[in-house]
Amino acid sequence: MSGDYKKILERKNTDESHELLKECDRFMNQFFLMVKKTSEELKATQFKLLENLSHESFSSSPKRAKAETEKANLQLIKR
Repeated sequence: MSGDYKKILERKNTDESHELLKECDRFMNQFFLMVKKTSEELKATQFKLLENLSHESFSSSPKRAKAETEKANLQLIKR
């Protein structure tokens, strides 16, 4: 929620403004929980993909597999 909008609602100090503040807080909490959950799912998917890439590359070329795994790990660390 915009800080300015929140300040306006707090200054208004009515029942309606209090309800709007509560509603916005609930919405923001749900939003942040969704973002956190999505971020965790993306990380888990990335690690699964890295693991699959490592196994596939390893079966075709051990040196290439190591290089690909290290490259992918470096990309994750950069993020």
